[in-house]
Amino acid sequence: MKANLLGSFSQAAKVRNICLVFLSISLFLASTRNPVKANLNSAKQTESQQFILASARNNCGDGFVSFFAGETKDFWINICGWLYPQFYKGIRKLDGAVVNVEITEVDLSNNVYQAIDGNIYYVISNTAQGRFLSITQGNRELLKQPLIDWFSLPYLQSSN
Repeated sequence: MKANLLGSFSQAAKVRNICLVFLSISLFLASTRNPVKANLNSAKQTESQQFILASARNNCGDGFVSFFAGETKDFWINICGWLYPQFYKGIRKLDGAVVNVEITEVDLSNNVYQAIDGNIYYVISNTAQGRFLSITQGNRELLKQPLIDWFSLPYLQSSN
């Protein structure tokens, strides 16, 4: 999967992506000194403003970029990695409990991500009804919440 994601980019796109990664890290480090709170999905914000605001919600940790940042009623969500999405990080708002799970499936054209921990599935989906975080165990749905805020890095969009 790594080869498929990286192999689809031209050399110029790879250089641009690396530059954007460094910019994201720099913006995140700057934002930790002066956090910004705003609606990430506002239609009035420019793409660069959304990028800066998403950097303020990067919960991925040192050395990682947030490819996707989202929020539901009860959770903050990040899809984290370096040159490609590597892990899902969910933080429960109530008590700060954290879940880190390796990404097992990615659909970049639709911003759909799946992470599996044993028989528990964490899925960020993009449906006709909106974007959702779903957590299932086997066939039983444990949670399904709409995303009230979300942001995805624009250069991850498929060229198809």
